[in-house]
Amino acid sequence: MVRVWRVWRRYGRRRSGEGGMDSRDPTHSSGTLAAYETMADQPRRGGPHDPPAASGRRWSPVVVGGPVGPHRWDDFTEDDLEDPLSGVTPQVYSDDFIIDSSDHGRPQPAPYTAGPYFAGPYGAGQYGADPYSDGAYVDGFYAAEAYGDEAPEQPAWWDLPIWAPPRLVLVIGALVLTIVVWPLSHGSESDQAGAAESDVAGLVPVAEGGDVVGASAFGRAWSATVPGVLTLLGNPSRSFNGTGPLPTRPRVVDRRTQPGMGAGPASQALVAERSDGHTWAISAGADGKVGFTDADSGEQLLAPLETSRAIRGTPTLDPDGYPLLYVGGDDGELRVVALDRGSQPEVLWSLRSSTVSPSQWGTDWKGSPLVRDDTLIMGGGNSNLHVIKLNRSIDEMGKVRVAPELVAALPTWDDELDRNLGDRETGIDASVALDGQTAWVVNGGGLLTGWDLSPLDRGGQARKVLRFWAGDAVDTAVTLDETGAIYLATSGRRNNARTAELGRVMKLDPGNPENPLVWSTAGSPLGDSGVAGAPVVTAGLVVVVGNEGKLVAFDRDSGRVQWARQVQAPARATPVMVDGAMVVGSCDGLLRAWDLGLDGPEERWSLNVGGCIESPVTAWAGRLFVPQRNGGLVVVGSADAAAG
Repeated sequence: MVRVWRVWRRYGRRRSGEGGMDSRDPTHSSGTLAAYETMADQPRRGGPHDPPAASGRRWSPVVVGGPVGPHRWDDFTEDDLEDPLSGVTPQVYSDDFIIDSSDHGRPQPAPYTAGPYFAGPYGAGQYGADPYSDGAYVDGFYAAEAYGDEAPEQPAWWDLPIWAPPRLVLVIGALVLTIVVWPLSHGSESDQAGAAESDVAGLVPVAEGGDVVGASAFGRAWSATVPGVLTLLGNPSRSFNGTGPLPTRPRVVDRRTQPGMGAGPASQALVAERSDGHTWAISAGADGKVGFTDADSGEQLLAPLETSRAIRGTPTLDPDGYPLLYVGGDDGELRVVALDRGSQPEVLWSLRSSTVSPSQWGTDWKGSPLVRDDTLIMGGGNSNLHVIKLNRSIDEMGKVRVAPELVAALPTWDDELDRNLGDRETGIDASVALDGQTAWVVNGGGLLTGWDLSPLDRGGQARKVLRFWAGDAVDTAVTLDETGAIYLATSGRRNNARTAELGRVMKLDPGNPENPLVWSTAGSPLGDSGVAGAPVVTAGLVVVVGNEGKLVAFDRDSGRVQWARQVQAPARATPVMVDGAMVVGSCDGLLRAWDLGLDGPEERWSLNVGGCIESPVTAWAGRLFVPQRNGGLVVVGSADAAAG
């Protein structure tokens, strides 16, 4: 009986009916999970990923400080501890005890039966002679309450002389806290400055004023006319992914199956507040369709636009308020689509890439177009940068009209590149970035070129202003910061002498076209596997997620590795900044939010949404729109808002 009581006091819960509480947790539990959402909709702070349904296991996330309910894990084994970033080990719940597998450095518990707990280490073995049974406790609380013996009366500490313990110990402890610990906890002025610098380093330095195209649009919405995320990564510098607030207690509030499903690294859900009073959600996917739904309700607003092949890129909604959508696909067509024709979208014009000459390699359109001054700019699988005058207008019936003309098709390859590559796989997959009148494009051979488009307005020829070979293709997008610097993350398709020299991530200064490389990352933790997504750029960091699951932060000025973490591979999504936090999904179905700093990321939360996530998340009005590779759009919101 004595040993049973020790275990009860040290590890157990005092049971009352069907309820109980974790002795280390001030939050009481009702003893049921009926009040909580399904397992996949809960925030997660550790533990394994969802197993196949056939395994017969029941799973639920562990939330630090959260209520303790029955059956957190059934049939738990050490092989289930798969999340290296959680920092929390699971708790195993039995009928009478909660055992923390990391407590006191003990190994994870075996299946619980009467034998192992009472005849094994928790009985006469390891804890039979622990401190709770020796003299220090026999005459104290445990003797009086547990054993039923009356404890000898002890003098109160304030009745002791000041030089006698424990009063002397208390006095010395107070002096130490006052003289030593308190100043150290506040740190020197330089320490405080360093902490502030670390905090600022993880934030996005939003550009103020100026042009809304390119560097001066960094971190800002593209359009004042149409609020929203209107193109891949939000604006021409590829640096805006919506607005907060970021959910603090996230949960899945909706799962939608709609046209435009099956999203890869270059696919992102558009969310826009249009003049008809609806907030539109527009998605395109591997099913070859574009879907148009109400972002709030999921109601279909237009019939889907259907094509014959997959759409691997993100459409672009007109930023000037015209009811137009621009979208390309694997069927070789770049389309201009009217959205004001009743219940059906209408294709007003299209360009077949195979009709453009000269061209090299493919015919698909994978990028996300940009619009500036009535001009559409788009790279194609034919290795050309296309500049198209739209000639938009509204007719006398109030309907949108276009009369497009191809102004320029600029070859992004040359003979030198073909010789270096040994092949002609130079089709453009990455979305173009735009800084004022300068377009930045990188092709499938890894050749970055910059083009001054301003002469086209005067009937002249576009002028190439920079050429830089990165050694390998960029899959998702060219990224600019608020100074106009360029960031590339290459895909891992090619491993050659150039990629060995540069690594996978690099920063370029377009103001120095003869020697634009600022830094590169050869020998970084990314290795040779490459990066499918685009970099996310903050005030002090450049963060990428490698295909093998390496989350790596580089110092923005020097390129030095600041820190690296491992997430579940494969990880192909572009991280996005929302409300001061970085949000990114991975193929284990986890969506994570981190606060960034120079010393490393601090996880705010993680949520298992189920299904592989390869796409960047879109944030709008307190919700996150998460496309999934296997089809479906998951909407994540706050548990508090959902309850309200």
